[in-house]
Amino acid sequence: MVGGALLEGLQALTPDRHANFLAGLYGAGGALAAALLAELFTRTWRWRTPLKTLKIIGGLVLVAFAVLSLVPRQLRPHTGLPGPLEHMAAYAIAGALLTVCYQKRSQPFIVAVALSLYAATLEIAQIWVPGRNPKFIDFAASSAGALVGPALAWIGLLAQRLTGKIRNAVGG
Repeated sequence: MVGGALLEGLQALTPDRHANFLAGLYGAGGALAAALLAELFTRTWRWRTPLKTLKIIGGLVLVAFAVLSLVPRQLRPHTGLPGPLEHMAAYAIAGALLTVCYQKRSQPFIVAVALSLYAATLEIAQIWVPGRNPKFIDFAASSAGALVGPALAWIGLLAQRLTGKIRNAVGG
């Protein structure tokens, strides 16, 4: 990261080039993202349990949200669905995944609040991305998905536990 920023800064000393602060930030961010991905893949290989692998996938989903939220509009893939529906579906899936990964009693609430705050942070950060504008409707849709996904996953987990207890009580 430091090397990328330093190389960009050194371009100011050449006669035919100039330093670009945003390019330096993009380079440093890319280096950080690559290092984080390499670390996640290394840990996944060492852990190799389904639950830990799901936790790493959940982390990668959050990184993907940041990347897709902070790239210029032309570089972001589109599904063809309305933007708010894309936001709601993505955050619902991520919320359900994180709720399944962390199955403690208060976890769905924490996942929903954390994802909503993350959505707000990413929307606000779009102020500084060329061609992107923060929209309250996108934040609201993301927050709705962040509430629906964990709630549905928690209901599914409760139903699974209840079904297991009934089977054990009946002796099946």
